[in-house]
Amino acid sequence: MEASTNCSSIYIFGDSTVDVGTNNYLEETYALANFPYNGIDFPNSVPTGRFSNGFNLADQLVFIKWQKLYDMGARKFGIITAGPLGCCPSMRAMNKSMTGEGGCLRPANDLARAFHKYVDDMLQIMSSRLPEFKYSLANSYTMGKFILSNHQSYGMYPLMFLQLLNCENQKQNKFHVGFNDIVNACCGSGNYNGEGFCDIEKDPILCGDRENHLFWDLYHLSQSATNLSAKSLYYGFLNFVKPITFKQLSEIQV
Repeated sequence: MEASTNCSSIYIFGDSTVDVGTNNYLEETYALANFPYNGIDFPNSVPTGRFSNGFNLADQLVFIKWQKLYDMGARKFGIITAGPLGCCPSMRAMNKSMTGEGGCLRPANDLARAFHKYVDDMLQIMSSRLPEFKYSLANSYTMGKFILSNHQSYGMYPLMFLQLLNCENQKQNKFHVGFNDIVNACCGSGNYNGEGFCDIEKDPILCGDRENHLFWDLYHLSQSATNLSAKSLYYGFLNFVKPITFKQLSEIQV
């Protein structure tokens, strides 16, 4: 598809008039709308947390953007939402500086979960409204948490999965079995190597076993991690993708 129109991201900040359910994940707040009759005109009358009988202003703006892409000729959409952001080295370092503990920063993870739910709702609605609208939605949050809980053997799961499907010639496919370090960045500085970028001019610490690190720098995954993630999402391992895999999406003729 060729198009000259540029579509930029939309960031919406405001009060409850544009809340799409984020408050559902906040503790000790009374500003909630995740109960009837809120959402009575939302698909399936679900009270999602929107302070509305259906869609609110933020929803309508997103609909306009999706519609614009659709009108330009786009029919197949592959979307990857945010992973467990609160568990990256930068957020762990921030948590340590604030609380003295170095665990995952829960508010950041709560926002990532809420964002996925919002995108999921939007895509289901767009699919019901627009003919030939096809999509694959990757739940990076669930996949990320699964990797964190099974980090030493995660690579064996998609490997066995692909062998069962006989999808690829495994001799030509290098799989990393797992990760020894899921906390520290391979390259950076400060606590967890999560307080400085991997800039050679800043004399960062560079690990010697890059393949065994889940994170490359304070925010981003290592090459081994992205390799495993890509195969998991492409083939649909453990239902991290819905309603169809990225492979199935690529094979659809529209």
